[in-house]
Amino acid sequence: MTHHNDHIGPYWPGYTGIANMVIFGDSYSSIGYPNFYPRPDKDHPLGSPAPSYYWTDGKDKPNWVGHLVEKHKGNPDLLVYNYAVGGDDVRALEHQVKKRFLPNVGKQPEWAPWKSDNTLFVTWIGINDCAMLRSDQAIEEAQQKLFGLQQEIYEEGGRNFLFIDIPPMTKSPAFRGNTGSLVGRVYEKWNETLRKNVKAFLSENEDVTTMILSSFDFFNLIFKTPSEYGFDEKDIRRRFGPVWADHIHPTTRMHELFAGRVNEFLRSYPVGVTARTE
Repeated sequence: MTHHNDHIGPYWPGYTGIANMVIFGDSYSSIGYPNFYPRPDKDHPLGSPAPSYYWTDGKDKPNWVGHLVEKHKGNPDLLVYNYAVGGDDVRALEHQVKKRFLPNVGKQPEWAPWKSDNTLFVTWIGINDCAMLRSDQAIEEAQQKLFGLQQEIYEEGGRNFLFIDIPPMTKSPAFRGNTGSLVGRVYEKWNETLRKNVKAFLSENEDVTTMILSSFDFFNLIFKTPSEYGFDEKDIRRRFGPVWADHIHPTTRMHELFAGRVNEFLRSYPVGVTARTE
C-alpha cells in the first residue's frame, strides 16, 4: 500500500521508542472515557477508569486502539491518551485539543511527562465532516481549522504526527443505492486535501515527522479480496455482519485488521529513515 510522501524528522524514535500516544478523532477511535480526561498508567495503559464503550459490534469489543494496545505495542510501557469522541467533526476536534488536551496533558504535568521524542500524535477525523460538506471550499476551510490545531500541538512540543485518512464510506451499508460519483468525490477530495495540507504543515515545521496512513486504501484492499481476510463477498455491504457493525461502523474484526496495519506501518519507519514514497 502507498506511503504518501511521509517524512521522518529528527525527533522520531522508531515505533519501539513511542512511550505515549495521543489520539484525536471520532467514533472510529473513541474508547468511551466517562470524563474525557484520560489518565493512563502502566496497569491501565488506555486510562483509568478503563474504557467503557467501543463503537463496534459490542460495546466491550475493542476498536483499533484497543487491539493495538493488546497485541501490537511497539513499546511495552506505551500509554494512550485518547480524546476521540463519537460523532465529532473538526469543529468538535477543537474542543478535544484546546479544552481537554492542551490545558492538561499538554502542559506535561508530573503524572504525564511526555516528550517531543517519545510521543506520537494521531488524528483520524473527517467522516462526520464529509456527511455535511459538499464543496471543495468547505473541505479546505475545515482542514485549515484542523491544521491550525496541529500547529498548536506543535507549539506545545509535539513533533511526531500520524494522520489517518477516511475510508471509502460509499461502500458502507449507509450508502446502498447512493454511491454516485458526486457522493464518493467528497471523501476522495477530503483525502486529497489532507495530503496537500500535511505537506504544507511539514513545510512550515521542518523538524516534524508527518505520516499518512490510508484507511481508504486498506478498506479497499479488503473489499477487493475479502476471502483473504476471512470474509465473503456478500459481507462487504451487509450491516450487522462480520464487516460492518451497523450502517457505518466497522466490526471489531475489521478494527483488529486495521490495528495490525497500523503496527506494520509504524514499524516500517525505524530510526534513521528520513522519507518514503511508494
